[in-house]
Amino acid sequence: MLIQFLSRHRTIFISIAIMLIVFVGLYFRFIYAFEVEFTNQYNRTEFTQDEYYYINMVNNLLTYQSYGYSQMYDAQVMPGYPIFLATLMVMFGTEGVGVLVVRVVQALISTGTIYLVYLLAAKVLSNRGAGLIAAALIAFYPPLILYSRFILPETLYIFFITLYFLIQIKALEKEENPYHIGAGALLGISVLFKPMIFVLLPLPYIYMIIMSKNAEQRKIYIRNFVFYAIACCVVLVPWWVRNLITLERFVLLTDNFLETVTLFAFGKFGILLFEPAFYLPTGFTLLSGVSTPLHTYIVALGSLGLISGLFIKHLRLMSVFIGAYILLSLFFTPAPNYGLQYMPFLAIFAVYALFKIMSRTRIIVKREDNFINSDSTSEFAERISLE
Repeated sequence: MLIQFLSRHRTIFISIAIMLIVFVGLYFRFIYAFEVEFTNQYNRTEFTQDEYYYINMVNNLLTYQSYGYSQMYDAQVMPGYPIFLATLMVMFGTEGVGVLVVRVVQALISTGTIYLVYLLAAKVLSNRGAGLIAAALIAFYPPLILYSRFILPETLYIFFITLYFLIQIKALEKEENPYHIGAGALLGISVLFKPMIFVLLPLPYIYMIIMSKNAEQRKIYIRNFVFYAIACCVVLVPWWVRNLITLERFVLLTDNFLETVTLFAFGKFGILLFEPAFYLPTGFTLLSGVSTPLHTYIVALGSLGLISGLFIKHLRLMSVFIGAYILLSLFFTPAPNYGLQYMPFLAIFAVYALFKIMSRTRIIVKREDNFINSDSTSEFAERISLE
């Protein structure tokens, strides 16, 4: 009786469910923003070395109008995050209140990522129930909660790169130029926070051109790519002009972008993905017990789903793009927190793998018993098992 009632009102149920997931995700992020305090870190402050340098950058930017990470003038880091910090700290200061405001805003932005993961998973997997599960994984994934309180670019980058993938997927379904311009602009904004993804700029369009059935389709994708690439470059032009004027040379991304390229080594997967980037002050154990198991679940099932997606037509582009995105990291000096940027996408593929496993073992309920989505879970599971 209850299941039949929920089935008839599934849209209301889904709306309530995603609101609860987002609310609880925000609650945990606020706890970490307000209550977690680190001491005796870099230069006997509460900040890590990178946080300390970012705040110092903002001080120099606001006081001396100079932009530099380790020197007064350099291009060592992309300008997106320092500009974000300066926008808030010019009003609230670079200490106490200013730092707290940054953490609160980042908590809100990180919560926005939860909803974007729901939308992206529902879009890619054609199932809103899958979107709910993927959103829940990201809402309660402790490293993403923790990093929303750090004065580091991860939170904003993950938000923009997730939004980029959502718009890019929609753009490739349509011929209208505004979608492709929007995708290009979002990629450019993402690059302003972390430059690595810039290398993959043409990948989705190369894939679509290769898969095109005729010359007319290829012509359309080439035209769309031109608008997409121009939009991305327009976002980056101010950075290029600044480097030409200040450093008197052209710097595409950062000073150390090419210099950090190292030998291709698969052992780097261990640093990027095999352990969560999560640590807390002594005595503060909230969510610490679930960090490693949840991380293992997302990475293991996400990897399985990613590989499986290569053999499914409607998932192949997403699998190729995310797979290339992860492999790209192997060319750079890795750190555990670099793996955070992949978690929204691995969570989506983890849900896909979970549904596929459930369909294979006949655990999925029948269509009339489903109350999660208009596309029933069983129908979705049967479809992906056949594909």
